[in-house]
Amino acid sequence: MSEQVSDAMFEQLVAACQEAYEKVSTDRRWMPDPGEYDCIFKDLKTGVAETKDAAKTKYLYLVPVFEIVEGQLAGETFEGEFYSNRDARAFGRLKGFIETMIGEPSTVLRDDLESRTASTGTRTPTKSRPPPTCT
Repeated sequence: MSEQVSDAMFEQLVAACQEAYEKVSTDRRWMPDPGEYDCIFKDLKTGVAETKDAAKTKYLYLVPVFEIVEGQLAGETFEGEFYSNRDARAFGRLKGFIETMIGEPSTVLRDDLESRTASTGTRTPTKSRPPPTCT
């Protein structure tokens, strides 16, 4: 659960972020307007990142890429949610994504990732958080 903070504390946190904010590059990933789209599963970007705290804990991440196959936006690609094992909640969302994509309970992460990657290019009924929803 998020902690409620005072306006003054919020402003203090905003000020503390300013230097990093100035240095970070813009991430403008294109997303279609909210709605349902017929898509194919195009790719699964994977990698390893680390926390910015002193522990520098490493975690894996997955980012699905979809291509819209019908309508005015046919041929456009977009990235789905960012899934990771950074904490228990994020790991549960990652497992939910894998189970949705393979259509059954996920038990062995490595095997399920391989089966999902092997089906790249196939029409996949999937839902992502709005926007958008792919079917």
